[in-house]
Formats: sequence, C-alpha cells, structure tokens
Amino acid sequence: MTPPFLRARQSAVALALSVSLAACGGGGNDQAGSPPPSSAVSTFSAALASGVAALSSAAGLASAAFADLFDANFLDAARTKSSVTAALAAEASAAQVSPDLPAFPQVGMSNVSLSDCTNTGDGIVCTMTATVTNADVDTTSVTFTTKVRYTDKVRLLGDQSASES
Repeated sequence: MTPPFLRARQSAVALALSVSLAACGGGGNDQAGSPPPSSAVSTFSAALASGVAALSSAAGLASAAFADLFDANFLDAARTKSSVTAALAAEASAAQVSPDLPAFPQVGMSNVSLSDCTNTGDGIVCTMTATVTNADVDTTSVTFTTKVRYTDKVRLLGDQSASES
C-alpha cells in the first residue's frame, strides 16, 4: 500500500505538472478578444517555468508566488485552486518531515503561447499551449493545453470541468 504522504506527492505531481493534459473546452461568450499584452504573457511564462522548476523543494511547493499563478476560479478535472494549494502544502510538509523521499520530478516548461482569446467581460480567456519536458533517464516532452485568464495578470484557469475525466 502506498503511504499517504507518497500519495499526496503523486497527486501533487500529477496535478501541478498536468494542470490539464486534455484539450480544454470553451467558456464565456464567443466574442473574439485581443490577446493579453506580450509583457504579461512573458511574465506569466517565466513565472510558470520557474515555479514548476522550484517544485523540487518544500519552499517551492509552498510558494505563494506559485499559488498566485492559479486564478481564483481555477477548476480543472474537479480540482480547484484550494485543492491544488492544499495538495502542494501537504507535499511541502511531507518533504520537511521526510527529506529522504524521492524528489519532485524535475521538468522544464517551455514554448508557452496563447491563442483563441475571448473577451468574457470579466477578463480575456485564452488557450495556453506549452511543452513540459522531463529529462531524467531519457528526455520526454509533452505538449498540453489549458485555459488561462488575463485580468490584472495571466493566471491558469483550467478546463472549468467539475468532472475528473
């Protein structure tokens, strides 16, 4: 049986790295919108890459800056911002209690781009496409998409699905 702290670690890995590996559906109205300013996209892209890279430490797992990358209305495969941050906090606690646990997988985040932007009236919602690369034993890269929302900054919005599938 897998110990609870290791299950929390596995859940945090799956959640934080996937964010959503499935293509996301629409949302909001169908009014076309301009993409967020390129400076906001660059800032988000850099923060996401550094936040994912920092997940190998308890401090990175508990980072308020990383948690701030998730929109208050984040919902993805039935996971909310609260459930994501709680899983990451549990993982950080487990790492402090048992520092000999296997480290959070080291991955890189690259090629972040936004497309299909829609002005929803409460921000601009876009589809984010990015590449996650894991180069531990061999190099594996996965391209994924999820929704982001720009209000004062770009944040992960998720697929907005209350279903785990």
